[in-house]
Amino acid sequence: MISIEDALIAGIGEVAKVDGHDSGSGTVNIFLYADRPDLALREVMRILGKERFMTSGLKAAFRERKGNDYHILWPPGLSEFSIM
Repeated sequence: MISIEDALIAGIGEVAKVDGHDSGSGTVNIFLYADRPDLALREVMRILGKERFMTSGLKAAFRERKGNDYHILWPPGLSEFSIM
């Protein structure tokens, strides 16, 4: 988890700001602030390696700063997303 977070911090540039992580119940969450979540997701996939990202069970979603609902970005077809 720390190595992934460090790679994102080093590679994400101005696209997003890494804002920490948490873990528990078998999940790990890494939080980013981004004005363009779609662009941030592309950069995350580039940094982690698109194939690794697409096959590893990773999920991505965003919510508006003043909102509570998550909008799923990845994977296609995912219907539920929550932060544990």
